[in-house]
Amino acid sequence: MKQNLLNAETPETSSKFGEDMRSLITAKVISTCANTSEKGSGPVTQGPGSRSPQVGKAPTAFVPLELETRFAVGTEVAAFHCNRRPQTLRAWACRENGPMRPINVNGRLAWPVSEIRRVLGCPTPSIGKKRPEGS
Repeated sequence: MKQNLLNAETPETSSKFGEDMRSLITAKVISTCANTSEKGSGPVTQGPGSRSPQVGKAPTAFVPLELETRFAVGTEVAAFHCNRRPQTLRAWACRENGPMRPINVNGRLAWPVSEIRRVLGCPTPSIGKKRPEGS
């Protein structure tokens, strides 16, 4: 009678199998961690507007909207200020049904800061405007 060795479980084989699997998994985890640190990919962080972790990307520091001096900003920055995901703004641009419209510059979307301020109800900064004589 031929015994199927794969299905035969005795207390000795099941514990041996468990120990082998634990050591294999541990070795795999250690080698994965070592490979990541060797490549210099950095810590796992959350990027702007993303739900899944991104390896190696540091969090982006955005300029507050009140201090923004550029005429237009990219989709990532505009999405941050509007508290939306970048794909939402891209959908607004594609369908032309959002509260603001981007400017297309060489195939890239540029979102006017004045439009972002208008949508959010932020006051326009008085940089470069002259004060009245009486003040």
